[in-house]
Amino acid sequence: MNGVRWTAGAGLVIFGLLAGSSPAMASDAVASGPVTPVTQYLYCTAIESPRQLDDGSMSLPAIYYTGPFMAAGRDLIPVYTAFFEFLKKTYVYAGQYNPGIDQQCYGRASLEEAQAEEQKQVSKGQQYSDRQKVVETGWTYAAP
Repeated sequence: MNGVRWTAGAGLVIFGLLAGSSPAMASDAVASGPVTPVTQYLYCTAIESPRQLDDGSMSLPAIYYTGPFMAAGRDLIPVYTAFFEFLKKTYVYAGQYNPGIDQQCYGRASLEEAQAEEQKQVSKGQQYSDRQKVVETGWTYAAP
């Protein structure tokens, strides 16, 4: 969006403008509260496009799933990077490092919800096992 970075504060400023408050009043309300750490409950996926194998045949496209895990903060780049490195080392993953596109993380309100949604997506993917490979890696993020 042309270099504009949206934050929760920006949403409150826009809401304040729409509700008739001055921008200063809305942004003051955002800045006056204590900063609380963000905890996210996630599972992630990575896709791998078909590729030519040594015997000349083509592999099936693959989707790799992590297990559910908790991550603190909003910056997911360390999560994407660690998952990508794990896939390269463990599965000889040939996908590109492309966070948010080839690698995606999905947040839920609790660890249980993340696990339930991840299992639901795995089950859906397995219905098409003749067209794609589904890999449950069991990997979870552990902050350094």
